[in-house]
Amino acid sequence: YEIKECDWSSDVCSSDLELNVPWTPLLNELEAATHDMQATVSVLSVVPDPQKHTVRVIAEVRQLPDALKYLERLQQSTLLRYPMLESHERRKDDPEHPIRIKLSAEWRS
Repeated sequence: YEIKECDWSSDVCSSDLELNVPWTPLLNELEAATHDMQATVSVLSVVPDPQKHTVRVIAEVRQLPDALKYLERLQQSTLLRYPMLESHERRKDDPEHPIRIKLSAEWRS
């Protein structure tokens, strides 16, 4: 069998970047914004990009104005910079037809 050489330095670097994501403040901010929306927003995923200091959020809302209010709420954050709505799509495969939204923002270090 063949033994492949591992590049430990890049693995360590990648791990260091992931550890530098401000998880607690980031999740607290998203949770506070969601709470402020009085259960009109359901966050489905939060995906950070440690190299770019950005985060992508996928959520669902019942109406588009709820997505815009959530975006406005995130724009008031001291942790997040430039929150923006990247896309929205009504889910026709779901009986309640929620709107799936994708947001992105930079986080301040």
